[in-house]
Amino acid sequence: MKTVQVIFSLMFLIVIHVPKALADQHEHRILEKEIIWQLTREEEGIKVYLGDWPGSEFAAFRSETELGFSLDTVLTLVLDIEGYKEWMPDCRESLLLAKVDENRFNYYVLMNSPWPLSDRDWVNRLEIEADALNKSLKIVYRAFPGILDEKPGVIRVHKHYALWILTPIGRNRVRSVWYGHSEPEGWIPSWLTRFTIDQMIVDTTLNMRKQLSRIENR
Repeated sequence: MKTVQVIFSLMFLIVIHVPKALADQHEHRILEKEIIWQLTREEEGIKVYLGDWPGSEFAAFRSETELGFSLDTVLTLVLDIEGYKEWMPDCRESLLLAKVDENRFNYYVLMNSPWPLSDRDWVNRLEIEADALNKSLKIVYRAFPGILDEKPGVIRVHKHYALWILTPIGRNRVRSVWYGHSEPEGWIPSWLTRFTIDQMIVDTTLNMRKQLSRIENR
């Protein structure tokens, strides 16, 4: 649990310098309190819900599952940004751009899209917040697009927000709640993303479990 303990210690040191807690941010409030969620898929112990994001044609998602690994193992996966391409479906590139501090990272991902859609990429800021009361971690991924030039023929996603809450519920067991919403930009029908997103979340979670096993067995 060394990595998690370091995160909690650092969060106590920097909290007085943070002007606004992640839990108070606008997107977080929408995801947890304003969206009416509907269960659309349940398999392999994974529940996926979809809901309408205010002012958007594209659905937000929420997934819930339990991971049979320690919080430290899951955090290792989170921080291995260049390993994202090993378990995220259709991810062609995943690069760490900058380590801002022990809890904030800028990174880049490039995703393949099926024909006739254009490939899309993201420049994101990853932030980690520790909740000392229940020993959980809140991990925020938000678009941070202005720090890297766009690539010809690839659509840059400028609006993206995801929140991943990891809470220990026993020895080597973590409850995972994952929220997200993106505006994919360019030409892509909103009905198509709604039709495919729940399966994508299930596939991502199953791949993640396999990657966590590989991390644990190193």
